[in-house]
Amino acid sequence: MAGFGLYHLLILRLLINFEIDDKAKLHNLIFLGLTRLKAPTKEEVISFIRTRKGVRSIFIDERIKELVDYGLINEDLQVKDKGREVYYKLASALKYHPLLRNCIEISLSRHDDFESINEEVNSFVPVRKKNLGDRISIVKIWGLA
Repeated sequence: MAGFGLYHLLILRLLINFEIDDKAKLHNLIFLGLTRLKAPTKEEVISFIRTRKGVRSIFIDERIKELVDYGLINEDLQVKDKGREVYYKLASALKYHPLLRNCIEISLSRHDDFESINEEVNSFVPVRKKNLGDRISIVKIWGLA
């Protein structure tokens, strides 16, 4: 687990705390969390692609695959006992991270209604303006480009 980082912990936390059973919902939630950051850091700049269900990030897919390969989650996004153990050992590193806070606030405000999160992503103007398969720049959304 040499390359274990922010997004691994974020994904574990979201899967542990919320009933996310679909990768599209996870991608959309992280996307919305990123769009609400006030002062993004270099590690938070990732690319997304427009899909029918909202957005998708190859970077997030790679982190999910790594979590599966590490034996921390199943392919169906269910966290294994080993995943919970690793998360709880490292959770303090993520405790006050703004991206996590944003994702949790979004989830709680929707009462775990992830379909409404998908709808919000699809109605978000920078996403709506893109064709399926087009790249969406988080940096432009933040107004940094």
